[in-house]
Amino acid sequence: MTDFGSISPDGSAAAVRFERWYAASARELLSALTDPLRMRRWLGAEVSVEGRVGGVVRLRWDSGDEIDGVITVFEPEQVLEYTWREAALGVDSLVRFELLAERSGILLILQHTGVPGDRVAGFGAGWHGHLDALAAALVGLEVDPQERYRELRPEYVSRYGPAGSR
Repeated sequence: MTDFGSISPDGSAAAVRFERWYAASARELLSALTDPLRMRRWLGAEVSVEGRVGGVVRLRWDSGDEIDGVITVFEPEQVLEYTWREAALGVDSLVRFELLAERSGILLILQHTGVPGDRVAGFGAGWHGHLDALAAALVGLEVDPQERYRELRPEYVSRYGPAGSR
């Protein structure tokens, strides 16, 4: 397992995948993935989430970026999946978080499918920064996900090509 995400073909698009282990319970991690106040700490966005299948997900960043989605799978403490519609970029994709008990914590598998191929480096660096901020938030620390994005983006471009602004 590595902190860096992997990117693979997904039809005409791409999939970004991360595996991260957290010293947390499934309940605690699910709360960090669905509670708007906790999500703001690691996403850096204003969040609205209705924690049920069919529930609405809205993410709004100060930069003006906006994501709208609908929860398609919600199995408490196991799976959270929702659509990811980023109208300004023309992105219609799907985000899935799987929580697996491992050792004395949880292995989180994040898979973002349907990512436009010309945006994979940006999505990879973005999720990497957010997951670093999530790890910090779970232990009471703070990491700026946007700063991490700026630091990580050149490495993702190096690994996966120059395409991929976010």
